[in-house]
Amino acid sequence: MSSISLTSTMRANLLILQQTTSLMGVTQKNISTGKNVNSAIDNPSSYYTARFLDNRANDLNLLLDSIGQAISTVKTATEAIDTGLSFLEQALSVVEQSLSVSTVISNEEFVQFKANSAELIAEGYTSVDSTITVDEFNELLSRDNVQIVLTENLDFGDSDININGSNVVLNGGGYTLKGNSVRIGYLGDGTTEINNITLETAKGVNHDAYRNLKLNNVKIVNNGINNRVEQGMWGINSRGDSILENVIIEVKNSQNYNAIGIRLYQANCKLNNVKIDLLTRDDGVGRGIIGDGGDEKELLISNLNIEANSVDRLGILGSFALNDDEYKDVSVNIDEKFGENDYAYYTGQYDEIVRQYDNLVEDATYKGVNLLKADNLIVNFNEDRSSKLKIIGKDVSSGSLGLKPVLWNDKNDIGKTLNDLRSSINLLRDYASEIGNSYSILVSRENFTNDLINVLTEGADKLTLADMNEESANMLALQTRQQLAINALSLASQASKSVLELF
Repeated sequence: MSSISLTSTMRANLLILQQTTSLMGVTQKNISTGKNVNSAIDNPSSYYTARFLDNRANDLNLLLDSIGQAISTVKTATEAIDTGLSFLEQALSVVEQSLSVSTVISNEEFVQFKANSAELIAEGYTSVDSTITVDEFNELLSRDNVQIVLTENLDFGDSDININGSNVVLNGGGYTLKGNSVRIGYLGDGTTEINNITLETAKGVNHDAYRNLKLNNVKIVNNGINNRVEQGMWGINSRGDSILENVIIEVKNSQNYNAIGIRLYQANCKLNNVKIDLLTRDDGVGRGIIGDGGDEKELLISNLNIEANSVDRLGILGSFALNDDEYKDVSVNIDEKFGENDYAYYTGQYDEIVRQYDNLVEDATYKGVNLLKADNLIVNFNEDRSSKLKIIGKDVSSGSLGLKPVLWNDKNDIGKTLNDLRSSINLLRDYASEIGNSYSILVSRENFTNDLINVLTEGADKLTLADMNEESANMLALQTRQQLAINALSLASQASKSVLELF
């Protein structure tokens, strides 16, 4: 196709019109997108800087979601702790109420154990720890003039503990000795001394020897069932003269059996500061002290306290050289609710509250994370994960806090539960403070991240956004220029029109 010849004036006006049209296209694009930098071609430096800022803002926006989820996780834990504390405080109230149920005299008034093993070992006592077998222990107890001190609790299960030596001294060092029964069977002369120990048996202490027995600072617990139905369960069954000072005897859970604190068979007995707790079921009755054998024996009493849910004649039966008016140092508390049933109502409430507390802890899970069951949570605060917060979870279930199902036999047991509960509440409050600090940090970082995203977006916009006032003015100017260019082009074509008129 042959080219069309234009005059120089027309070509100049046409070029200006094309440039104006091009600029109008750019301005229209800026107005429609709101940006004056839409690609790297427009302004490479501003475009790539703005893109970097936008990318970082987007990365932080993703982290902002994870921070928000972490806040929800921690908030779940804090809400659970607040509710859990109300549960434990309710349990504390139940425990404190139970203290007023019974008139049981505190055991500390009768027995106070001493942790004196090291002193006795230095004096020549033979030390015994939990590695010893029952046969080895019984062999040691069969020696004459032996002095033994425990350095740990001993548990021999259903095995009998036999003291057959003469002049045996057994000091518990404040520890507990468990077995089927404790039998003192040597028939010769001498004295058996048992001090500073808790004896837990199924059949009590059986003093078969016709010799002396001395107990001082001893607690005897018989929670088993004795096979001799006509006699019942007892704490001490003695055929020899006995001296009991600072002694507690507990005979409990005797169903259809009589609960006997001390049974004396033709034996004298001296009691000083002795407490006997008797708990029977169904047809059983409590008998603090009974005497068998027919002959009057001497029974000397100084501060004897008997606690029972049922009892025969002041709790003392048998032929003793003791008149009724000489019972002035004997106090007997008969309460049908004495023993475990004293506290059954409260223990039921306590156990249910603790169970509900554990259910609450189990339910304090958010998206599979439970800070109250020792799950940890890591929260990243920046895109390269160099800034983070690790929230350490802690197992605050009742077992981990040291709270267990309770079986209260006396106020000492209640006191232990009370101390455990207060300690648990303090631990829970400490952890609440710890994760409360983490919650504050997360909220602060969430606010900061939001602000930083806004700053980054604002910075990117400053590099790329168009000034709409300026672009509108440009469009108006370009439209005017376009109209002028069209008019100029029309004028430039007048010469050609004059030539056309010649024909």
